[in-house]
Amino acid sequence: MPRPKKDHALPPGEPGRPEAASPQNNTAEAAASKAEAEAESQVASATTASGSPEVTATSPATHGDSENPDLPGQASDPNPSLGEPGTAESTPSQTDSDRTEATAPSPIAQDVFRDPALPEQTADHNPSSVDHGATEPTTPEDGASAAGASKDEAGRVSQVPAVPPNAPENNLPPAAAGYVKQPDEPDDGECFEPYIPPDPAPPAPKPAPKPGPSPFMQLLYKIDRDNGWVTTPADTPPESGLPAPAATADSGDAAAAELSAAADTPVEAPQPPPRFATAAELVSWITRYFFALTHLSRYAAALTAFWVIPTYFQDALTILPCLVITGPAHDAIRVLHILKRFCRQAALLAGFGRSHLDAVRYYRTNLIWEPSLDERTADLLGSLTDCNFSVVRGSGVGQYSKSTAIFAGENPETHRIMNSIHIHIAPTNAALPAPSQSLRTMLERVPVHLDQYREKNFDHVRGWTWFPSGLSSEMAPVASAFGRCIVDAPELRQKLMALLKTQDTQRLSDLSNTAEAVVVEATLNLCHGGKPQFLVGEIATEANRIAKARGERLIFGAETVGHLLKKVSRPTRRLGKAGKGLVMDLATMKRIHQLAAVYGCAGLEPDENNLHCPLCTENKQVM
Repeated sequence: MPRPKKDHALPPGEPGRPEAASPQNNTAEAAASKAEAEAESQVASATTASGSPEVTATSPATHGDSENPDLPGQASDPNPSLGEPGTAESTPSQTDSDRTEATAPSPIAQDVFRDPALPEQTADHNPSSVDHGATEPTTPEDGASAAGASKDEAGRVSQVPAVPPNAPENNLPPAAAGYVKQPDEPDDGECFEPYIPPDPAPPAPKPAPKPGPSPFMQLLYKIDRDNGWVTTPADTPPESGLPAPAATADSGDAAAAELSAAADTPVEAPQPPPRFATAAELVSWITRYFFALTHLSRYAAALTAFWVIPTYFQDALTILPCLVITGPAHDAIRVLHILKRFCRQAALLAGFGRSHLDAVRYYRTNLIWEPSLDERTADLLGSLTDCNFSVVRGSGVGQYSKSTAIFAGENPETHRIMNSIHIHIAPTNAALPAPSQSLRTMLERVPVHLDQYREKNFDHVRGWTWFPSGLSSEMAPVASAFGRCIVDAPELRQKLMALLKTQDTQRLSDLSNTAEAVVVEATLNLCHGGKPQFLVGEIATEANRIAKARGERLIFGAETVGHLLKKVSRPTRRLGKAGKGLVMDLATMKRIHQLAAVYGCAGLEPDENNLHCPLCTENKQVM
């Protein structure tokens, strides 16, 4: 009789209780349990040999509670009760759907993995605590994510630039704005590098126009159109036009990519405005250069520096002062060579005359070597200091006014030039030093600074007028031309006034030693005597007394005095049989006092002879 087949299905309503085993089936069940244990041990040993981090070592007693990955529908106990060693905690990567599917009852799993010694085995899905002896398993996804996180952290650390230990303090990494602001250049009075704007990018070339049809083709097209062989645009049906290009799907992505690229482009931080040299800095640099490399005194070097700046504003001025240099020839040559480097478009000329005007017309500054300056050349140069004068050349008239510096010989008592300043180089045997590196750099940079100073302030100099006070009528136009070129520097303008007053005083001192000054002073003394008229002989006698008191050996005769009075615009007239002389009327007395102020005569000082002379007080205030 055949043996009945055992039904392992659980009765409905009892998913957790397996059917009680009969004694006849104990042998078969033990054999199945042994075979399953052997298969489980083989799988565990293979997994351990492969090095997978998913399986943790457990005791043999816990193999019956583990799940077999080869069998579907196994129920696991993710929440073991206390006192169950060897249970493994479920990983967070297990989803709810997996848990639901795993907890479904399976008759095969219940019969195979249950302990035959225990009558009942149930699963607890809500553990109250975690066994400290169990090791938490990890999944491949968890291991990959952990490895990726460690690599990202290492990458972020490696992207930080390392600063060497011997790096300077200002060698800093870029900040959020794109750069770290370096410390400003120290303002120690040295000539800083001028700002040179970058050359603008050339404009993109325009596309060449498409060539049109030739006249022959246009004629053929006209014949065809007149005969109706060519369809005109008016006869073209609406549907025959070219279709509009369809919008591609990538157009929106391209626009978004462009916006993203524009947003990711770093915005450069605004740069500080470029620095330009001021008038005070220019005068200081030029003065230092002349004082260090020539035998000019500090006063003469400063006056020369003030003269250089107006050479850059000649087309904005009316008076162009002349610089007269006297002294040793070799020292004067050195000064002229340095002026050629500093002045605007200067030309060194060996000699000068009326015939040279056309040859040097396109130079801006004349630097003339004329040791034997004559009176005619001095008068020509004086007229060229005023831009309102024109010079007749052939059959035409031209403007030749420009700034001029001239070496007029070693004698300081040379022919005077109108609207000029005079510097004298004292003879010396001292050797001049070689220019240092800072001075050579200054010689290269200062002309660039002067050009930039002209471009920045030209309109201001052209439209501004300055009237100085406290100077003589001859020095006032020179001071006005210098002062107009000094922009936004009132203190520097005061320094200029002090230098020009010293120049004016020196000029008066030079005039007071001339023969004209002696004759004017003698005439002033006779005027204070109260006589209504006096002869030329009386003026000569008083002039000889003054000259003898000064220690001079010059002897004045009546004829010499007559010529000198005529030179100062006081011609004599005949006063009867006694000879020629001057009549002391009010006009003559005023003119004598004015000439005394011009020549710096001592007769205007208050003393017992002119105590009550109102003209002396008036002309003394003018001086």
